[in-house]
Amino acid sequence: MNKRVHICCALSKQLANSLTKISVTDTFKLLLITAILISSQPMMAQKIAGEWNGVIQQDAGGLSDQYYFSMHLIRKGEQITGFTKVELYKNKKRILYARKRIVGTFKNQILKFKEVEVVEEEIYTVSSICLINAKLKFGWDKGSMCFMGTWGGYTTDGTTCSPGTIKVCSQIPVAHIQ
Repeated sequence: MNKRVHICCALSKQLANSLTKISVTDTFKLLLITAILISSQPMMAQKIAGEWNGVIQQDAGGLSDQYYFSMHLIRKGEQITGFTKVELYKNKKRILYARKRIVGTFKNQILKFKEVEVVEEEIYTVSSICLINAKLKFGWDKGSMCFMGTWGGYTTDGTTCSPGTIKVCSQIPVAHIQ
């Protein structure tokens, strides 16, 4: 018999002998730990790069209490870059649009970012654009991956913006049986 095969068989016998000596309680603990690690793996390895769409709400003091809000995220490790977009419509006519560059981090299921510059803007009313700082928690809502949390910030001229909340989601395709 080949020396490698002999070593392999000897190790297999040692492993089998060791496994038979594990108690039922130890086996249960091992299975429980394995199940927890497997179930948490998708959350830890979540791919957050791409488009996220939803709403940004603002406390009293802004043009509106709710705006369309989207994010395009690019992830390199924990570092996040990308763009946000905010839009407001009145009678089906867009009265505010701004696209802003962001930088931030994604760590422990928390996305922290700040808007650092307005790249594009269209304002058809008297208003200033807010550059926001946000802290959003990753979670699931009705089959969609979402970020939800709070924000605050300053206008481009330095005035404090009324803070608020953000909820953006990324749709996940669901297979349907015909």
